Amino acid sequence: LKLTEIGLGTAPLGGWPIEVNEEAAFKTLETAWDQGIRYFDTAPLYGSGMSEIRVGNFLQSKNRADFVISTKVGRLIVESSKKTSEEPFFKGAPNKEPFFDFSYDATMRSFEESLNRLQIDKVDILLIHDPDNHFNEAINGALKAILKLKDEKVVSAVGCGMNQNEMLTDFANTGLVDCFLLAGRFTLLDQRS
Repeated sequence: LKLTEIGLGTAPLGGWPIEVNEEAAFKTLETAWDQGIRYFDTAPLYGSGMSEIRVGNFLQSKNRADFVISTKVGRLIVESSKKTSEEPFFKGAPNKEPFFDFSYDATMRSFEESLNRLQIDKVDILLIHDPDNHFNEAINGALKAILKLKDEKVVSAVGCGMNQNEMLTDFANTGLVDCFLLAGRFTLLDQRS
């Protein structure tokens, strides 16, 4: 895979930290495309699938060979009937709830659901998403499932995306992971990663 030097992370298109309407989401994606960005990262967690839907809708008019897309596994999104006074983390997202599940079966289900939301038949990079307290389950479930999907050529690269670098080292030591996404930990002031 070849990635553009700068990619677009799409958590904000799912309503984090503020609600983003359809028009603004499309305009953001269009501006990124017009500036030469061809790598788009998303996840089921981002707005309970809303980010994946928006990215998929935008990319439908583009040549599939012209972009790289990554999404994630590790959380399943289910309908929620909970009524809460808490403000949702993703603003404007559908009334759905994510729950952690790094098992083999949940990984396969999450992958299929992502393909449907993205309206594609293959994902370039499939990342294990934030397995901080689930390392063994991620290794024995999610990683095995992603490697099978890679063997089936519906995933090109196996990855792990986290907010901390220590566990990424453990994934690197397996020798089975192609790439990593480290969210927000390499700046002018913080270069521990």
